[in-house]
Amino acid sequence: MVIDKATAIAGDSHLFTWTVLADAVVRNLPREVFGELLQTEASVALQAARHLATQANQARADYLTAATDSAQRRVLQRLRSLSDRSGTVRLPDGQAGLADELGLTRVTVSRALHQLIDDRQISMRGRTIRLS
Repeated sequence: MVIDKATAIAGDSHLFTWTVLADAVVRNLPREVFGELLQTEASVALQAARHLATQANQARADYLTAATDSAQRRVLQRLRSLSDRSGTVRLPDGQAGLADELGLTRVTVSRALHQLIDDRQISMRGRTIRLS
């Protein structure tokens, strides 16, 4: 939804793909209607601005992490953010998907995962990872 809000505000068009890991509801609002609501409803404009600011802050934090943290720390941080309440992470696209998401090679992710296993921070069975 973030891309849609930013794109609608910028007036650009785009193609997109969503990967949903849980049940989701997708709603469609024509750009013109959204633009009108932004101009006439202060609460809509405020919510959109807050949402975009949150996304910008997260993008900045992700950039700083990518620029300063080791691959192992980045992998562990991402696994923590993806884990459910029981500390379990299912990687639908496997190590290659995690590597693409983090801007690392699959080999680097594999090494980081094996080091995390050796350090007993995670256990792994197939595409399922459990945080310790």
